[in-house]
Amino acid sequence: MRIFSNSFALVFVYDITMRETFDYVKSAIGNIKEINTDLQLVLVGNKLDLDTKEDKNSSRRVPFGDGLKLAMKHGMAFYEVSAKSGRNASKVFDTLVACMFDNIDKQDILIKTTTNNRNLTNVRNITNSN
Repeated sequence: MRIFSNSFALVFVYDITMRETFDYVKSAIGNIKEINTDLQLVLVGNKLDLDTKEDKNSSRRVPFGDGLKLAMKHGMAFYEVSAKSGRNASKVFDTLVACMFDNIDKQDILIKTTTNNRNLTNVRNITNSN
């Protein structure tokens, strides 16, 4: 898929109160890994504000451990957040910024390496032609 060709990271978000969203994300991660293994993947469980540990009637349907296990399996960063309250949301953005800078550093190294190799090739060609 060309849609991800210039991407450095992909965020998968599921609703911790709806198990089917987690199951869908789980399937989507597998599909993406087949297409592009260079992407940094981030897993986010949303609606943390609805998880009240004291309440026996909590609306959570995806345990924290399920998200953590999936993230560990695929080498992903994992966060549970509340878009409503903003809890932990900045951590997701911090991770994306770090991924972006890692990607820029890798591209810079690639460009410098490519440029240096090209210069060496040009020097060899000039030396061999004399």
